[in-house]
Amino acid sequence: MDASERDFEDLGQFFKALGHPARLQILMHTLEGEFCVQEIGEKLDRSQPNVSQHLTVLRERGLVIPERRGKRVCYRLADERIGQIIMRAMQLLDDDGSDRVTLASGAESGGIPMELTVAFSTDDGETLKTDDHAGMAKFFDVYRYTNGQVEFVERRENSKYDGDESMRHGDPKKAKKSLDALVDVDVWASPRFGPNLPRLLKKLTAVVVRVDTLEEGVDLVGQHLDEIREQVQGGEDRSHVVLKPE
Repeated sequence: MDASERDFEDLGQFFKALGHPARLQILMHTLEGEFCVQEIGEKLDRSQPNVSQHLTVLRERGLVIPERRGKRVCYRLADERIGQIIMRAMQLLDDDGSDRVTLASGAESGGIPMELTVAFSTDDGETLKTDDHAGMAKFFDVYRYTNGQVEFVERRENSKYDGDESMRHGDPKKAKKSLDALVDVDVWASPRFGPNLPRLLKKLTAVVVRVDTLEEGVDLVGQHLDEIREQVQGGEDRSHVVLKPE
């Protein structure tokens, strides 16, 4: 691809906007949905003026889009590919060659598993975990998708509740504790994921389901199995999948 000097200048400004840990954290938090300034500040343990300052930089570079909600201003990611760039970079930094992903047993020829085991984050078995990240759910309800059929397998307790509740979002230990409960699971589905998403993608496929109830989430995943299987097949190069009801 031919690029002009101006193209490289714009590219430099793009990466300059990404060149602060706080702004990277903000973008990762907006990857799964809209956040208001106060919510982002609480998640990152930063003051509202500090968050607003970083959001101004991101807004001026066109990385986030502001929308007014009454008296509050909320932000969403301008393009989901921005999150892809950040996650790929984090995977490169996090990849020491020791964690290699193997596909689920029972894969058909071509390496694509026809059977998928999917865990949904929930607190009550009826609604999905919409008020916080997937790893903060009390339970993971596990379903098996096989030959066009879906069946409930079991409910697993989130082992993080036996650990240190003082761990902050993005702590690798927090991700490991949740993953301990997801052994033998191919896919993790939830409305929201946190900064540990790049680490999770080294182990399984993450699916963002833009619905509220568990029943809706199970149905939505069932409608997009081919797309999800493609990412499962991708191993450590996999990306997360975002699903919205039509």
